[in-house]
Amino acid sequence: MHLASPELCRLVGECLPSNDPPAVFAADAVRALDQAHVSKGVILSCANLYGMPSLHLKPQEIAALTRRENEFTAEQVAQFPTRLVGFLSVNPPVRFRDRGDPELARKSPVHRSQAALHCFCCGYEEHS
Repeated sequence: MHLASPELCRLVGECLPSNDPPAVFAADAVRALDQAHVSKGVILSCANLYGMPSLHLKPQEIAALTRRENEFTAEQVAQFPTRLVGFLSVNPPVRFRDRGDPELARKSPVHRSQAALHCFCCGYEEHS
C-alpha cells in the first residue's frame, strides 16, 4: 500500500478526497487492512514521484521533497508499529549514478534498511 502526504497530493492528485486536506494516511491503510481481515501491511512511500520529469523540479527540490515524503511515511507507520512495516522510496536518477542517493544513506528508525527503488517511472534510463 502507498501513503501520500497532503503536499504530494497537491502536486500529483489521486488522493483520498474524504481526507481534509486530501491525502492517504496510515489510518486509511489500517482501515483497509481491517476490511480485508489482514493483520499486517507493507507501506511504500510515494517519495519517488517527486522525480517525475513532468513536475519540472530542480534536483535540490527533489531531494528536499523526497526526504519530507519519506519522513511523512515514517511518522505515519510509527503510529501502527504492530500493523505496518514501512519502506522509504527514492528515484535514483542518472545524476546520482556515480555518488548514490543521499536519501538511501540516511538513517531512519522506521525505514531501517528497507527501500523501494523506482528507476524507470521517473526518467531513469539504463545505460550500458
